Parts: sequence; C-alpha cells; structure tokens
Amino acid sequence: FKEYADIFELRRGFYCGQCNSFDLTKGRFQLKCNHCDTVESSETHLFRAMNDYQILFQNHPMTRSALLHFIDNQLSRTTVYAIMMKHCDAVKVGKKMTYKLKNKDAVEVLTQIRKTQRYKDKIMST
Repeated sequence: FKEYADIFELRRGFYCGQCNSFDLTKGRFQLKCNHCDTVESSETHLFRAMNDYQILFQNHPMTRSALLHFIDNQLSRTTVYAIMMKHCDAVKVGKKMTYKLKNKDAVEVLTQIRKTQRYKDKIMST
C-alpha cells in the first residue's frame, strides 16, 4: 500500500470481518453484525483495527490515542491498552509510547485469538 491515507477521509470504527458492514451492535465483550449476524469479540475487532492502522499509516507511529481515534472510541482506553500490550511491542519515544504488532501474520493471530478467548466468535456465512 503506497498511497497516503487521510484519517479524516476514512470511515472510523469497527467493521464486520465477514461482510465488511459497519452496522454493529456492541455488547459487553462482543460486537454483533446487524447485517449478517456474525458475532466477534472486542479483541478480534481491535486486532483487525491495529493491523489496518499499521498498513494504512505506515509512516505514523501507532499510539493508543491514535488507535482510539481510528476506532471512533468504541472501546475504553483500558481495554485498548490491555489488548495492545498483549499483541504489540511497546516502544517509548520521549514521553510517548508507541506500539508495533508482534506478529504481522494477521490470519494466524486471528485464528489463535479465536481458539483461546473466553467469548467465542460466531462467524456466519453470507
């Protein structure tokens, strides 16, 4: 991806991993797609967002504030921090903390998340 992405022109927030709809209903630990009834955990959605962020904004460091803006603050700061610490390496740059994904193979990580998480994803075929 070599184009410049402008965060102000992108649609912010989570999207369904199955049908790409942004029409989601948030539960306590999961989000349900109102279009195809797929249910995915907050961790699955946030990991996908972190991966998208790193691809779209390669020249900008990923910070918790930037990621919260990217996901339209659909999760709390503490939830985002906990999931980032699980899947990212933290690098201190001055007073800021930046993050880079530990594993760049998104399919492998999503498969692992789905195997080990308490609140299971329910993928519906479209």
